[in-house]
Amino acid sequence: MKALYADTGALSADASASNPAGVTKAGRKLSSDAVAAAILPLPPVAPGFWKALTAHYAAAGTAIAAGNMSGAVPELEAGSSAISAFSAAAGKCPGTNA
Repeated sequence: MKALYADTGALSADASASNPAGVTKAGRKLSSDAVAAAILPLPPVAPGFWKALTAHYAAAGTAIAAGNMSGAVPELEAGSSAISAFSAAAGKCPGTNA
């Protein structure tokens, strides 16, 4: 999950700096990290949110890498909502470190 936070942070920074090459690179990284996270064993806490966040971030990264920013926005928003829900659920369980 730390990688996904880092990827969205890099994406935001490059977008704010009007760095299209950086945005494309960050989109590719977000997509690959989300796909890698999706093939990990499902966490015991909130697996549905985990599946949703990895799917949405993978789709967003793919859209960004292809230059489809308008297609990426709803996926980024959905991924952000899912990661918040996952983090909240994990935070309620003893012994988890989301």
